[in-house]
Amino acid sequence: MPPSLREYHDVSMTQRERMLVGKAYDSRDPELLALAQRARALRTALAGLPAADVEGRADANSLPWPASARTAGSARGPTA
Repeated sequence: MPPSLREYHDVSMTQRERMLVGKAYDSRDPELLALAQRARALRTALAGLPAADVEGRADANSLPWPASARTAGSARGPTA
């Protein structure tokens, strides 16, 4: 396997970790797809609220994290 492909398939880092440090990563990774899904849901929820609706915006931010985006031991979702 060429060195570039070997680096891409390095299993010592998650795809999210690879993305965060600027390495090549698989954007179809289930964790990254779940994070993107949550971001879209938050964007949609926030777009429908007036800027002055502070309580509504706080409620939108408490939308649950998709199960595939949760880190071990955290119900609030990924850290970092």
